[in-house]
Amino acid sequence: MVLNLLLLAALVKLLLHSNSPSLCAGFYAVGNLVVNHLTGHSFTTCLITAAVIFAVTFIYFWLLNHFEDNNLIWWPIAVVGAVLIFIPTF
Repeated sequence: MVLNLLLLAALVKLLLHSNSPSLCAGFYAVGNLVVNHLTGHSFTTCLITAAVIFAVTFIYFWLLNHFEDNNLIWWPIAVVGAVLIFIPTF
């Protein structure tokens, strides 16, 4: 979980420089796909999980990118979104 949090923080930093939510969501989904496959899950399950994770994180990164100029909205999105992304991992 700590590794996922560090990856998410690094991707938020990448988002602030690249303004590309799809790039950040793709990196997060591919990282999750690789880790799930290395831990013994079937490849089909990994692909479905990666697709869902891509969709959720794309929305998260798009919202962060869209509200980048408004700190009053950006920080709650960043915190609540990060918590919501990690709920399925508990």
